[in-house]
Amino acid sequence: ASAGLGKNEDGILQPISISFQMNMRGLGYHEGI
Repeated sequence: ASAGLGKNEDGILQPISISFQMNMRGLGYHEGI
């Protein structure tokens, strides 16, 4: 169960992280991150 969850989390967390970074960059909040 841990492996399956970790795989799912990795696949879902990665795109969200990229989307969030892109959003922050677009908003100009990529200064502190």
